[in-house]
Amino acid sequence: MDQPIQYGRYILIDKISTGGMAEVFKAMTLSDSGFKKVLAIKRLLPSVTEDEGFIEMFVDEANIAGRLHHSNIVQTYDLGRVNDTYFMAMEYVEGRDLRAIFDRLKRLRKPIPVDMAAFIISKVCEGLDYAYHKKDDSDKILKVIHRDISPPNLLISYEGEVKLVDFGIAKAAKKITKTQAGILKGKFGYMSPEQVRGMNLTGASDIFSASTVLWEMLAGRRLFVGESDYATLEKVRGMEIPPPSTYNVNVPEELDRIVMQGLERDLEKRYERAGDMGTELTRYLYTKDQVFTQNDLMGWMHETFAQEIAEAKSKMEEILNTDWMEFGIDLNQAEASNYISLKQNLDNIPDTYQGQVPQADSAGQMAPPNASGAFTQAYQGGVTQTTAGMDPYLPPQQSFIKEYLLGGLMILAVVLAGVFLLSQSEKNVVQMETTGSVGTAIFVANVPEAEVVFDDRTICFTPCKIPDFPIGKHQLTFRKSGLLDDVKTVDMQIGGRLTVAGELYHPDKVKGVLIVVTEPPGARVLLEHVDYGQTPLKIKDIKCSEAKTLKIVMEGFHDIIEPITLGKEEFRLIRKELQPASPTVSIKTVPPGAKVYLDGKDQFKQSPTQLMQLEVGREYEIRLEMDGYETATTKVKAIAAAVQPVNIRLKAKDDGRKKERSSSSSSNRRSSSSSSSSRSSSSGKGWLKVQTDPPTKVYIDGKFSGFKTPARIQVPSGSHKVKLINVNQDVHYVTTVTIQKDKTSSIRKNFDVE
Repeated sequence: MDQPIQYGRYILIDKISTGGMAEVFKAMTLSDSGFKKVLAIKRLLPSVTEDEGFIEMFVDEANIAGRLHHSNIVQTYDLGRVNDTYFMAMEYVEGRDLRAIFDRLKRLRKPIPVDMAAFIISKVCEGLDYAYHKKDDSDKILKVIHRDISPPNLLISYEGEVKLVDFGIAKAAKKITKTQAGILKGKFGYMSPEQVRGMNLTGASDIFSASTVLWEMLAGRRLFVGESDYATLEKVRGMEIPPPSTYNVNVPEELDRIVMQGLERDLEKRYERAGDMGTELTRYLYTKDQVFTQNDLMGWMHETFAQEIAEAKSKMEEILNTDWMEFGIDLNQAEASNYISLKQNLDNIPDTYQGQVPQADSAGQMAPPNASGAFTQAYQGGVTQTTAGMDPYLPPQQSFIKEYLLGGLMILAVVLAGVFLLSQSEKNVVQMETTGSVGTAIFVANVPEAEVVFDDRTICFTPCKIPDFPIGKHQLTFRKSGLLDDVKTVDMQIGGRLTVAGELYHPDKVKGVLIVVTEPPGARVLLEHVDYGQTPLKIKDIKCSEAKTLKIVMEGFHDIIEPITLGKEEFRLIRKELQPASPTVSIKTVPPGAKVYLDGKDQFKQSPTQLMQLEVGREYEIRLEMDGYETATTKVKAIAAAVQPVNIRLKAKDDGRKKERSSSSSSNRRSSSSSSSSRSSSSGKGWLKVQTDPPTKVYIDGKFSGFKTPARIQVPSGSHKVKLINVNQDVHYVTTVTIQKDKTSSIRKNFDVE
């Protein structure tokens, strides 16, 4: 351990890293009550504390991150100043960032497991979705955009947790500082195309960056890397992206599809929300026989970083047992230190603050040049900007490249392309004679003379220009015979100018995917009389916009027949609970495995099971037998087209206990023997797999498991009470499940249809 230093009400223990702007320490809270908490202290370097701009950015970071409370985001606890240095106190994550993991695997010459990569980014997506849609106290969405999703900012704890860190250049709806137009922030190889162009960003930018990281994990190589920073940016803007399976044959087609949708340069094709991408990654994981979970990630980290974990544990024990007085640190002086809190509430920052920065409208258009000399050029809704200022987050060389090469060459290319398009569109200018405020709209398509339909009427054929297009949000359709329609939403501003591009394809070239899940599973799925197999089932390459008949059949249950039409590139999940065609009895016992007799006849079945094809209105006697347990008998009346539940806890025979009592000479010995027997019966562990819609928290035997669905949890064998809760959706479900050693028990519930 380094020489500890008292810093305000904290003790700085070990230096973790030093960057161009700040240094990070492993630290501990000071408290004379004996309370100890290990955390991380990020402290501005003395060389930058004289720059008010740096301090404002630092305060921004802490106050943005301080509003975010999510399991996949590193928590920020405190923001303050000690003497002349500024700091923030954050959650300490014992683990490694993704860059360190890449480096370790490179030395070991091993790839990252495919499912592990999908799991990590699914958790990143959960954190990003939360950050962007987090609301303040006035119910306004903060719209926090990280803007620097890259391997060094993704932490993996030794316990299998995935954490987002470093909101130093994050963008939120409410900030003290505003970004100058044209300033590039983030690591070049992980930027989104719209970030490179300097456009107004949404959460989709972080989705592109996260997809870049996922691509690299799956392919085992960098995606956007050039001989220079400018070459790297050019690749982000326009390089053809191959699917990761090009370099790794173990990447399945479904994961290829998810990654490539996240890397779509067309914002309308990319995932709209990070949560949507996270859901599809989770859905992919649950199609595997062995679902990758946090426990698996923890096991992988423990195996790969065994030595580091042992050293970290030893250091932690040393820290917790340290007598700080030996280092001259007086806990009683902590409160007397020169400490000033700088924590703020983002809600107190006025919405009207704009500074002198030109603000982009929803079409990507910028305000006129400002006094600082910044200027803009726009084309097809994209904005290319430069500024006279330097980016303090980039080294001087990178800022120079950005300002001169990127600014000049990108603007030149954009202007030339814009002039060409406009010259072509002038040949087909159509007047709409709209009353009220208007803007200019240019419509193009990937096929000639595509029909543009607005308010159920054709307004022009592409390419065409509408100089009096009405302001506001509108939906329009590109249409051409034999091709799939393309529906677009536009948001025209007063005096705005935007270009809308339609994409029309033949149905054979744009396929959809259908996933069918039934309860109970094992039903056969037919599409246009073709049998595709049993549920759960995924059917790929379905022609879009073509009506088909879906049929789900299973013996003893009513058939389900319904029409289905998939939209362009649609990925649809269908869940169905099958209804019995005749009276059915569902039998479950604790423990499972009891022989089932119906009216004295052996059914050659063991619990849990179902007895079907019963006679309506008849009363049946059900007998359950199992070695070591007393015979259980019950009666049930068959009801038409219904499932009658029979749930019985079998009672253990007490013969063995009587023998034990007669041979025992001591009550303590009896107690010890009984305890040993109890432990023996419940030795070993199994798995509980829980999948619900909507997601729920999972409680086991009255305690929160730490998991939300979908989840796969290791549980001691035996009987357990499971509670599923989602307060917002008014879900509160309780059931009992029996876990067998080394086996998986499943709970599947769709509360939306119950």
